[in-house]
Amino acid sequence: MCERYSARVFVIRQRRANAGEARLLRLANDLFHGADPDVVLRNLAAVLWRYAADSDVRTALESTGENWYNRRGHKYFLYEYELDIKGHAQELPSLSFFTDSAKEQRTTEHVLPQHPKADDLCWWKNFTKEQHAGLVHSLGNLALTYDNSSYSNKCFDKKRGQPLSPGAPEATCYAQATLTQQEQQLAQYPEWTPAVIEQRQTQLAAWALKRWAVDSPTADDLTQDDVDIEPEGADEDLEDTA
Repeated sequence: MCERYSARVFVIRQRRANAGEARLLRLANDLFHGADPDVVLRNLAAVLWRYAADSDVRTALESTGENWYNRRGHKYFLYEYELDIKGHAQELPSLSFFTDSAKEQRTTEHVLPQHPKADDLCWWKNFTKEQHAGLVHSLGNLALTYDNSSYSNKCFDKKRGQPLSPGAPEATCYAQATLTQQEQQLAQYPEWTPAVIEQRQTQLAAWALKRWAVDSPTADDLTQDDVDIEPEGADEDLEDTA
């Protein structure tokens, strides 16, 4: 439940580092002094719901206007997604591999490049300047990778490539990626458009609501937690949370 609280309240909804802190400390104290764990969990769910109800989480996740790239938490989100796709039995480096400062910029892939060339018609035929600015850092346009330097500003068909087969030579591309399954998922799209980004983001939102699912608290639980949302810290606290 604490992991769900962190994912929904801090990573997805971007509430500040001390959101709900006083209430959480009281619940921890109750638990330490012998309170019924089931009651504590229900109360924790009620606090979570105040900051990150399903409707709020879905809205935050489906909004393509959010700049997810600037959130360090996007790597945690995509890492958990990768674990779910691959299955926990398959080898995957620790999250720190993707967040290490020496690799941080290279381990997030923008499918629609951040800086496509002005004459790259392969991108500009599908995106206006305004659409590029609005969608390039959206969650639906991001994927984890071990090193995005080989993708650079290539056209989508070059990034996508073909699965390794007798007729297709070995190449660095989404279709032949062996390090992250979500890259292989990208290869399933025939082209990359604003509609595809929105579709993928909707799929990621549905996955997240299932991955960090919380049952809606009962009216009684919400009434017992019927207190004003506590003041939160300063914006810079978000760095500590990330």
